[in-house]
Amino acid sequence: MSNQGFPSNKYEYLTCLYLKKLDISKLTPQELLEKYNQVYSEIYELEKDKHKGHIKPYTL
Repeated sequence: MSNQGFPSNKYEYLTCLYLKKLDISKLTPQELLEKYNQVYSEIYELEKDKHKGHIKPYTL
């Protein structure tokens, strides 16, 4: 058994943080999983593109 907790990385954390702000009460387990995967992929791709230089980091 692993001692690794959830979320284990910033992508999982940000995905959960985003989903907390949505009304997911009417989603089926399958729909929730699909939404989680969709949001996770979008966040991951944004970070990947940022490292490739396609997106400028947000600055204040």
